Amino acid sequence: MTENLPQLGDYMNEHIDAWFLDGFAPSKNPDMWNENLYVQMYRFTKPNGTFATFTAASAVRKGLELVGFEVTKRKGFGKNGNA
Repeated sequence: MTENLPQLGDYMNEHIDAWFLDGFAPSKNPDMWNENLYVQMYRFTKPNGTFATFTAASAVRKGLELVGFEVTKRKGFGKNGNA
């Protein structure tokens, strides 16, 4: 996925309002969760755009914050507890 994000710029006239990151935990899918993903997401997100993810991993939170996203925990659903 992350290798395709830079190519989106060639086709997009608009930026993205919202992202939903459903790539399992970084321990289960380490290739997805990386700085390149966060940088490209920020690059293609509209001002005041949002994202949601099920992962509560601190490395993901810190990575998203480092590129400029504001990260907050929200009450989650079911057994997850936070989103």
